[in-house]
Amino acid sequence: MNYDADVIVIGAGGGGAVVAKELGEKGLKVLILEAGPWYGNSKWPEPNAEPGEKSSSSIEDLDLQILKECFTDLENDMNSMINGKFRWGPADRNRRP
Repeated sequence: MNYDADVIVIGAGGGGAVVAKELGEKGLKVLILEAGPWYGNSKWPEPNAEPGEKSSSSIEDLDLQILKECFTDLENDMNSMINGKFRWGPADRNRRP
C-alpha cells in the first residue's frame, strides 16, 4: 500500500479518532494506524477469533450486519471474558489487553 498523508495518528482510540477527525476537517490528509481488531469488515469477519494483519481501504468491504454482531451497547458486555465483544487490546485473546 502506498499512502500520501500529511499526518499519521497512532491508535484509533477515543483521542486518536477525535484528532484524526479534527485534522481531516481542517483539510489535512490523515492516516490512522490501529493494532486492534476492526469490527464490520467483510475481509475480517471474526476479528477476535483470527489474528490481524488484514487490511482494506474499500467502503464496499464494510458490513453492517458483521458490525452489529460484534458491537454492543451494553456496558456489562464490555471486556467480557465470555463473549469477547468490543474488547480493548490485541485480537489474540491469549495476550493481555
